[in-house]
Amino acid sequence: MKTIAKKTKKDVQPRPKFSVMAVILLIGLIVYTICLLSPLLYGLVTSLKTNEDYTLNPTGFPNPLSFSNYATAFEGFYVTIYNAVGMRNIYLERMMLNSLLYALGCSFMSVAVPCLAAYVVANYKYKICNVIYVFVIISIILPIVGSLPSELQLARALGLYDNFFGLWIMSGHIRSMYFLILHATFKAFPKDYAEAAKIDGGGPFTVFFRIILPLTKTVFFTIMLIKFIEFWNDYQTALIYMPSNPTLSYGLYLFRFNTNTEYATMPMTLTGCMIVFLPILVIFLCFRNRIIGNLTIGGLKG
Repeated sequence: MKTIAKKTKKDVQPRPKFSVMAVILLIGLIVYTICLLSPLLYGLVTSLKTNEDYTLNPTGFPNPLSFSNYATAFEGFYVTIYNAVGMRNIYLERMMLNSLLYALGCSFMSVAVPCLAAYVVANYKYKICNVIYVFVIISIILPIVGSLPSELQLARALGLYDNFFGLWIMSGHIRSMYFLILHATFKAFPKDYAEAAKIDGGGPFTVFFRIILPLTKTVFFTIMLIKFIEFWNDYQTALIYMPSNPTLSYGLYLFRFNTNTEYATMPMTLTGCMIVFLPILVIFLCFRNRIIGNLTIGGLKG
């Protein structure tokens, strides 16, 4: 005969109860998500409309779907460069390559330099470390206005103007909020790992590059991904410092003000926005775990 074991009160787990605050937060999160996705959906739907369809039905679904907008945008998405030799057109493929070089190099330098500085300030007790920490805080608080002309003159004098290497160097500074985030990460990091590596004969570079940095790579790559998106959408820096190598965002800036009747419509403008946005969407989907991942520090045994 089969015996049925009676469940005790300890075996029966209570069902989770939803409080009023949890329901309010859930509703707020749903509304916030809708507010974020609505502009994206509107832009995607409008980019598939003809100009006549958009005029008659600006908020509805396209009827019919007009994928020809993307083919037309690919033809008209270019930047004309004037130099001493003459004029030439930079098209979409070259601008996408320029955007990758600009965003990838600048995002790496803008995280690598603060990362090294934050590690030194957080782990070494030199007087200069306190000075650097105070300098970063003051430079973040105080607005710096009117420094663009001097920066341009300095970039031209040092040969950093109108080339990718110059922008990579210029983006590697510690005057950033992410310096404070990395400083707090290294400050809260257990000292046992570094001490164990030093006992085994590891030097300062070995401790940082082989012990500390691999354990904090989630924070490093998350900040780098955020900075990559920021540089990808930046058109002002490419417009001012790199006129001979336009990026996609710079091309979109000029595409918006195209006076050609074929391109000066809302569906074509949003089609250009979708062309610039789609690579970022692909990168986000590939590295979404980096953004939502948590830094796990553990493994010490007493």
